[in-house]
Amino acid sequence: MTRPYDAVLFDLDGTLLHSAPDIVNAMNASLTANGLDALPSDRLISFIGKGTPVLVARALEAQGRGGDPALAERVHAGYLAAYSERIGERGVLFEGARDCLATLAGRGIAIGIVTNKYRRFTETALAQHGIADYPSVIVAGDSLPERKPRPEPLLHACRALGATPARTLMVGDSVNDAEAARAAGCDVVCVTHGYNEGRPPETLGTPLIHDLAALPAWIDGRAADVATGD
Repeated sequence: MTRPYDAVLFDLDGTLLHSAPDIVNAMNASLTANGLDALPSDRLISFIGKGTPVLVARALEAQGRGGDPALAERVHAGYLAAYSERIGERGVLFEGARDCLATLAGRGIAIGIVTNKYRRFTETALAQHGIADYPSVIVAGDSLPERKPRPEPLLHACRALGATPARTLMVGDSVNDAEAARAAGCDVVCVTHGYNEGRPPETLGTPLIHDLAALPAWIDGRAADVATGD
């Protein structure tokens, strides 16, 4: 059976890694340190997806303080400091993530990480959870001028891996991943356990998997579809 993909790109937060507890704790630490109220976890989780500056902006807008650039800068700096201390404190890999990466690597499929998370936090998280050896490329939120949902991070990863977008799969959890993949010309599948900025995964218009351990079989199904012309 001919494999349909030469490369698979993974989002990090909400896809491979349940990082929300550490993100929420760090953001609330910065908010309270700057004289603001802590926000409920589910509210802050719905703000995750487009990178740290947007996370900060949404947290301030939720408290009617969105028009204060100096405050935003202080909260942003406080969040980065707090997250540096808390990263990995409560975060865990989603079920099936490690086995999925190992299976794909064993098949000779190139693996990349494309995330809006800052690179230093991405590298720390991958190392903490013992999966740093799997990706051959990391495109983080501060790697390029553009972030997801723009296609440039995915296209950059494809070039680095020597894969064409048409033979690359993006695995994510949000509309940012879906839109970026479509714009880049990559196939996309989304997990149902992610964050997705508060939107139900069924609204993404993508195939869905409920467990990362099921991804290799899903790819096999795509190979069968290609073989039969479906």
